[in-house]
Amino acid sequence: MSTRTESNAEPRVPLSKERVLSAAITLADERGIASLTMRKLAQALGVEAMSLYYHVANKDDILDGMVDAVFDEIDLPSSEADWKTAMRRRAISTRNVLSLHPWATSMMQSRINPGPALLRHHDWVIGNLREAGFAVALAAHAFSAMDAYIYGFALQEETLPFETPEETAEIAAAFLEQFPIDEYPHLAELTIEHIMQPGYDYSEEFEFGLDLILDGRHGRLVVLKNGRYDNVPIDVVTSSKKIVNVEKYYNKERLCPYYKSFEMLPLVSAEIGKLDLLRALNNGLIPAHYLQQNATRSLRAY
Repeated sequence: MSTRTESNAEPRVPLSKERVLSAAITLADERGIASLTMRKLAQALGVEAMSLYYHVANKDDILDGMVDAVFDEIDLPSSEADWKTAMRRRAISTRNVLSLHPWATSMMQSRINPGPALLRHHDWVIGNLREAGFAVALAAHAFSAMDAYIYGFALQEETLPFETPEETAEIAAAFLEQFPIDEYPHLAELTIEHIMQPGYDYSEEFEFGLDLILDGRHGRLVVLKNGRYDNVPIDVVTSSKKIVNVEKYYNKERLCPYYKSFEMLPLVSAEIGKLDLLRALNNGLIPAHYLQQNATRSLRAY
């Protein structure tokens, strides 16, 4: 007579693309992206390497999915927050996510097959800036500057030879002994009076630098109410300090037909040609701080 034996083995979880990507991220987090091979990934999942190809096309498909999963972890604040608050939270969240997945820092902008999370993230950033009044070109500049700072800081932080304030002070003291202080007084001053101070934490530099960038972006953004050129918001930004008689090149109707009077028209404080002026207008960028000089309507920057 046969007897039924009960198995203690747990049911195998079906393989899926989500499981493959999750295992790949875990492997990269623990051992670095260089350790990620199809064979090692299959071993981590307890399957044969060929089984992976039922769910992913190739290794590039896995890398694309991993990057998209990292983008999906980034917090995108609701539209109720003002643009600076939203961008600050997004930047801090990005930096925190990258600290969990340091391998991703060099890959976030390198994939050419974007996934839904990446597209959603980029569209949110651009939309947030546009709704705040940034012209298309200025939104691109702001996006580029912020991400260059975020990824650059993350990469720098990843490669630093210290992590804790104690390690920082110890390495700084050893560094200070390697050069004559009187020959490099400013470097010595910063090391002694800043880095070697109790509780100094390099990671706190991130938010200070981030606020400098955001304050700079805010300072360059002045939305002129009811002022548009070819349906592009005109953002007033600081620039050069020369004089130009814009009326020499354009009449007021062509230059900005939406202004009720010529006196309302912000003119460019740079001695530039027609193409440069038109390019500035088309980009929605016009230098700020103008002072009307005389009846000829030439303007000079303060």
